[in-house]
Amino acid sequence: MKHVFTLVFILFSFIANSCSCWGPQNFCKVITSESFSSTGFSDKYIIKGKKIRTVAHGMEIEILESYSKQFEVDKIMVWGDLGWLCREYVSGFQDGQSYYFNLLKIGENSFHELEQAEDYELSFCGQHFLVIQDHKVLGNINDSELIQACREEDFDSFLRGEAIDCDDIIIDNPSLEVVVGPNPFIENIRIQANQKIKEVQVYDMSGQLVIQQTNDSSRFTLDHTSRELASGVYILRINGIKDEHQFVRIVKL
Repeated sequence: MKHVFTLVFILFSFIANSCSCWGPQNFCKVITSESFSSTGFSDKYIIKGKKIRTVAHGMEIEILESYSKQFEVDKIMVWGDLGWLCREYVSGFQDGQSYYFNLLKIGENSFHELEQAEDYELSFCGQHFLVIQDHKVLGNINDSELIQACREEDFDSFLRGEAIDCDDIIIDNPSLEVVVGPNPFIENIRIQANQKIKEVQVYDMSGQLVIQQTNDSSRFTLDHTSRELASGVYILRINGIKDEHQFVRIVKL
C-alpha cells in the first residue's frame, strides 16, 4: 500500500476566481516566455520559499533560495486574491510546505491597506508556483495538462542556469502522483494526477465505501456527491490507469 501526503494547493483553481486573464499553464514557460519577460529571469522574482503562516489574504514566506534577484530580507509577504485581483487565493497553501514561486512586486499596485510596496503578489494568470515534496518537485513543470515530477536538485540546477534544460529533468514514466485540494473542504474537492484517473473511491473511517465514481482523464472533481457526506474524516482512494493507486486522508467540514 502506497501512501501519499495531501498536497494542499490550487494547481488548477481550487477556488473559483472571477478574474479573466491568461498565461502559460506550466511553470517553465511562464518564467522563460518572452511575453512575460524579454530578459529571461532578470525581471522576475523567482524563489524557493516555505510558507510560515497566513496573514489576512496573504502569507508570510521564508526565502530558502533566490534565483533571479537578491533579497535583503529572509522573509517576505505574498498577497493573494480578494475576489477580483487576478491573484491566487492563499488558503490552498499549507503552513510549513515549501514551494517554488514566480512573484511580482506590489510596488504601486496595492489594493489593501495591509499591502506594502515592498511586498509581493502571486498571479493567477498562468502557472506561477510548484510544490516541493520529499525532495521532488510536483506540478505543471513543462506540461499544461499533466502533473509532472523532477528531482529538487535538478530543478535548482535549471533555475541557477547550470546548463540544464527544463525538458531534460522530467522523470519519465513516474509512479502515480496526485494533487488533492482544498483539504479540509466544504463541498468540492479536486484531484489532478500525472496519468489518467480510472476511478475514485471514498471510504469512511469504519472502512465502508461511501462514494465510487469512474473517470477518464487526469483531472477529477468530487462536487455534488461530496455534499452528501457528513462532516468528518475520510480516506480517498485514487486508482490510476496503470493499475496504481494512492490513498489520501481528507476532511469534510
